Amino acid sequence: MATPAQLLASILLPLQQAANSMDPLEMRALITICAITLYAIFAGSFYETLSKRAIFRLQMPKPLLFGQEDIHIGLRDIIVFIFEYTIIFPLITLIWVSALTIFLLALSSAPVADVAILSLSIVAATRICAYYDEQIAVDVAKLLPIALLALVVADPGSLSQNIIIERSSELLASANRFFTVFAFLIAMEWSLRLLLEAKYIIFGKPESDDSELDKLLAHYSPKKKKK
Repeated sequence: MATPAQLLASILLPLQQAANSMDPLEMRALITICAITLYAIFAGSFYETLSKRAIFRLQMPKPLLFGQEDIHIGLRDIIVFIFEYTIIFPLITLIWVSALTIFLLALSSAPVADVAILSLSIVAATRICAYYDEQIAVDVAKLLPIALLALVVADPGSLSQNIIIERSSELLASANRFFTVFAFLIAMEWSLRLLLEAKYIIFGKPESDDSELDKLLAHYSPKKKKK
């Protein structure tokens, strides 16, 4: 059975052969265009989504306080909530961590283990900040993409196809070593989210769960005209 590294190499081999037939200057231009485009797409979605306190929302029927006799949460809401944080959130987190790790591996000669742990730590720190203050989480989530862009601009030659292929293969080959840390990240998110829901149940849900940044953007966003 082929290993993940061999599978990746077989998929990228035709692309690598086509790249080898190109002029070095053309190849560098193509890589730079693709890298900046992917970076822009990733960076734009990364900080906006990752810095939100509630990526998924468990819809409560009303603000809840102890002493109410008619407190209940729909079974469907609970099932959807569990599905979102058991299946969907781990997949989203895996995409975040993988993208961060690949970018860092392409721009750094540090060991794969160190880079992967750094990526997991950045995602974990951003999520913790999101539950404390979403504005801080936005700043943290923006910091790494800006630093990555600065590195690319300072040394665009570091983004070569050989480096990306080799480092990505190395990451896939050692992915099972980071399962425990990844599981800790998922458990941490579960704990933070359940604590937030417990706070809402005990003290009631505020009129708006938006951060100051969300309120500011909503205030200055164009209003839709009524027909």
